[in-house]
Amino acid sequence: MIVDDDNAIVVFNDMAERMSGHARDNVIGHHSSTVLPPEIHTSETNNSLSSTGEKPTGPLRAGLHRLSVTRHDGTCFNAELEVSQLQVGDRRLHVITLRDVSPAAGHVLSDGICATIVHETDRGIVVLDAESRISHVNPAFGILSGYSEDEVAGNDFSILFSGHGRDIRTLQQFRQQVSEGSSFEIDIQARRRDGGNIWLRAAATPVHDAHGVLEQTIVILSDVSRDRDLRYLQQDVVEALASGLSLREVMDFICRRIERIVPDVQALVMMTEDGKVMHPIGRASLPKAVVAQYDGARIGPAAGSCGTAIHRHEEVIVPDIATSPLWEGLADVPLEHGLHACWARPIILRDGQVSGAFTLFSPEPGHPSTWCRRVVGACVHLCMLAIVQEHARQSIDRLAHYDGLTGLPNRAWLRQYCTQTRPHPAPRVTMVLNLDRFQKINEAMGHAVGDTLLMEVARRLRSTLHAGDILTRTDGDEFVIMTETAPEQAAVRAERLLRILDAPLMVEGVELRPNASIGISISDAIDPVEDMKTVMKHAYSALSQAKEAGRNCYRFFSPEMNRAAEDRITLAAALRRAAPSGKTG
Repeated sequence: MIVDDDNAIVVFNDMAERMSGHARDNVIGHHSSTVLPPEIHTSETNNSLSSTGEKPTGPLRAGLHRLSVTRHDGTCFNAELEVSQLQVGDRRLHVITLRDVSPAAGHVLSDGICATIVHETDRGIVVLDAESRISHVNPAFGILSGYSEDEVAGNDFSILFSGHGRDIRTLQQFRQQVSEGSSFEIDIQARRRDGGNIWLRAAATPVHDAHGVLEQTIVILSDVSRDRDLRYLQQDVVEALASGLSLREVMDFICRRIERIVPDVQALVMMTEDGKVMHPIGRASLPKAVVAQYDGARIGPAAGSCGTAIHRHEEVIVPDIATSPLWEGLADVPLEHGLHACWARPIILRDGQVSGAFTLFSPEPGHPSTWCRRVVGACVHLCMLAIVQEHARQSIDRLAHYDGLTGLPNRAWLRQYCTQTRPHPAPRVTMVLNLDRFQKINEAMGHAVGDTLLMEVARRLRSTLHAGDILTRTDGDEFVIMTETAPEQAAVRAERLLRILDAPLMVEGVELRPNASIGISISDAIDPVEDMKTVMKHAYSALSQAKEAGRNCYRFFSPEMNRAAEDRITLAAALRRAAPSGKTG
């Protein structure tokens, strides 16, 4: 049989008719799955119809297969199927040869057809004698290995091996499986005639005479070096993800690896948080000037390859940056660095959100090769996994360090913050604020009302913050504010907090006033760990004093500052009493 790239049968000879029971006129132009078993096709997720009007089952699997084939009448026979490629001009065809290997007498193709297939296939074919010496090779073998038939004839099959330490083990495995008599596959690290290494997948079939004595072994070779490179890249990236590296480190690693296995490209990974602007998150050898041009660039319908790919949610290929309207006003920098083509694929998360793009630059104008696009597809998937893992890590970190109700940092976050060295130590005011009689509100009106009250308190406290202030919720009804306000202004801040909290709040038709007591401690120590312990201890001590003083007030840990604060409160009260009677002048 001969099948075209759309899996449509174009040649179906007399022997194929007799073996399958299908009439030629009933299968020509139809999908190959009409005759061939599904196992010989790769899986296919595309549900569109082929040009033949039938649902595709995926490309044919190249190589030698032993499968059960169902005839037109429903009976089955065991067959050896070999799939080879044949290039005829600009058209690529797939040649499928079938051999009946069932106990009943099978059908054998003519020597002429077999010779043509062996000569034209793009797979290397080696015929070994009973001692594993090479007796024949086809032209494709010379392309793969660099050796002519004269150079290898009579040599042991191991002439192809690379000299690596695993060769002995591989050779022993090869000979053991040949002796067992069944077809098998094995990967061989081989050495080309020019000294370069290549990975070959050998599909071997031992051939025996009528008495079961080994006569020869037919070996079909295919180059799987790139497949192994891609598999190693995927394994290494997965290990990097599991090792705890940061997202930027993982993205840089992916860029370095793709530049190793795809020649003459430079990689860049961009990310976006809002879908409006993008920032670089991974690079390898790409010039910094090109990366800087992208940093903070707008996303849109004509924003270079990367920004356009994110905007469109689809791959964007620009074979010539100099003439592309997508690069208008942006082409100078890459062209100055000798980059003339750019290809970008969006990184789409499982929820459909586009989080960035994987981009390759090339010094040569043109389209990406099939191999390049295959590697990029794998890398885009790996980038997606890295971003999903980073989101999960951030989510876990947020659950561990932020309060779920108010969204404020929690005690664990505060503890971690306070262990950090302050670049410019300055006096720091710490206020511990505790709501008065909050437990009674919870008991009387329920936790839902209590939660509403806490969220309103958090909102009011946020409204008082200055630049550099820290607000945390460290307990059920307890908040901590850290600020570098001048110590003499601490009382002013505390009074403002009490006024803001004292404003009435209507909850389920009930007016509440979330009064609070505040303990204040001031520190100028440099050691953050010891400073934290001391400051918090002093602030809680001051909070206890505020509670004992009748609540809805503040107290300092320092006795001197407490006396000054009390004088200030007394003076304010006197002014309020004197104002109505006009005795202030």
